[in-house]
This record gives sequence, C-alpha cells and structure tokens, in this order.
Amino acid sequence: MINSSFHGKSHALNTFVLPLLWYVLKILDPPHEFVEKVIKSVLKFLWGGRRHWVPQKWLFLPKDQGGLGIFHPLAMTHTFRISFLQKCLQSKDDSYFLSH
Repeated sequence: MINSSFHGKSHALNTFVLPLLWYVLKILDPPHEFVEKVIKSVLKFLWGGRRHWVPQKWLFLPKDQGGLGIFHPLAMTHTFRISFLQKCLQSKDDSYFLSH
C-alpha cells in the first residue's frame, strides 16, 4: 500500500499544480522535452529525492486500478484534442467553427 502522504501529494499536484498546464496544453502541442521535464518534476516532488520504489507507470494509473491517479500531461493533451474533435463532429452546423 502506498503511504497516505503520496496520496496527499498527488492530490495537490492534480488540484493546484498540473491544472496550470492544462490551459496551455489545450491550445499548444508540447515538445517531448517539455513533457519529460514535467514528469521529472512531478516525480521529484512526489518522491522528495528518495528512491523510487514504485514504477512510474503505476503512479499515473487511476486510483481504482491501484495507482495514485496523477494526470499525465501527454494523456491530458490527447484528451483535450479528442474532446475538441467530438465537439466539432457533434455540432449541427458550421457556426461552431466560426465562433471558436
């Protein structure tokens, strides 16, 4: 079982830190280096300089699947793109494209 302090840190990341990136990621395609730096910063904050005992891929899993539920920046970028495309395809007319 993962320590409760990790759950607190993951909640802080998802609530206060990572949403600052989501606004920008809705518009821009991040370079691979940027995503890697964000992930490294998340891991550094989460582990606090200690050894990583849990594989990184498990940290980004949803809580109901045994992970911490930290939102992965690249996954969120793809989610924003898919949501935008769904809105475009569901629009009844072309006014959606003209207003956005």
